[in-house]
Amino acid sequence: MIVGQNNDVLITGGDEYNISSWKYKENQMNWIFTQSLKQNTSKINSLCFNQNDSLLATCSNDFTFCIWQLDQNLKWNLAHIQVQKQRVNTICFMKTSQIGIILSQYKYQCKHLAQVLQRDWISHSII
Repeated sequence: MIVGQNNDVLITGGDEYNISSWKYKENQMNWIFTQSLKQNTSKINSLCFNQNDSLLATCSNDFTFCIWQLDQNLKWNLAHIQVQKQRVNTICFMKTSQIGIILSQYKYQCKHLAQVLQRDWISHSII
């Protein structure tokens, strides 16, 4: 589970294989379900927002990681999916001006993936 920077967006995922988006309605003082993100076929392991909450990174036991992009209507759209050779345990965005993410697959091995020109993902082992 993760909460956006303004505490008004909540993303949940886990054993149910799909990811749910929630919006906080202050006048109702309640979380309202807004969207189901169905791409995975196994347990969701990790969720992460980028710095301005416009991108959501997810990873799963089905060996995939996904990047979701928030559109003008505040709906999440699948922007990228990539299948790895092993289960992806954790995922996080790097705090840089370029889009970059770090994946953890093995106990002591991580990968850094950087998006080049908004279309190609380049992988670098960092441990």
